[in-house]
Amino acid sequence: MNNFKELAKEYAGIELSEQQLDQFAKLADFLLETNKVINLTAIRDIEGVYIKHFLDSLTLLKAIPENTKSIIDIGSGAGFPGLPIAIARPDIKVTMVESIGKKVSFIEKGIGLLNLPNAKAINERAEKLSLDKNFNQKFDVVTARAVTALPELIKLCIPFIHKNGVIIAMKNENKEELDMAERVLIGENLKIEKIVKINIDGLNPRNLVVISRN
Repeated sequence: MNNFKELAKEYAGIELSEQQLDQFAKLADFLLETNKVINLTAIRDIEGVYIKHFLDSLTLLKAIPENTKSIIDIGSGAGFPGLPIAIARPDIKVTMVESIGKKVSFIEKGIGLLNLPNAKAINERAEKLSLDKNFNQKFDVVTARAVTALPELIKLCIPFIHKNGVIIAMKNENKEELDMAERVLIGENLKIEKIVKINIDGLNPRNLVVISRN
């Protein structure tokens, strides 16, 4: 996609190198080819991949704290937003958690194809993984993209963040859902630190809900 470099700068505030643009091109080709054989995503055109998967994923960079060194993504699907973040920010260790084996296999092959030493995938349910001492309270940021309703999502993410960490939920605009989450936030001593509004042409408006500990 010829103008992806400009779009990434406009919507995610990041300057992609030629090497990174090449990695995105390889990932797009790999996703579209694999999708012909294995149903990974409903998006099957190149522009849709770049806008609805790559660019949408990169908008997370507008919300993560500057000193972020580790991210765990819950319910990664075919690797979004994890793979685009790992490409764009090689300084951040990105862990992608997905319970469906064929999607984890795709992510692992993608990591190898793109040579992303800062990324890894785990085939497990988040509820079970959160009990593992190697993952419990170990991450700067927990992300989730359209996994479940916000109150349940918060409960799912809490075990992974350390005391100074944040949860970033990628959600469609829904005030009722935010209101429903308030009780969970209060009970867990959490607060909505900020809401970053994302408006990409051709996509529904989205909120990045950034949640931190009080």
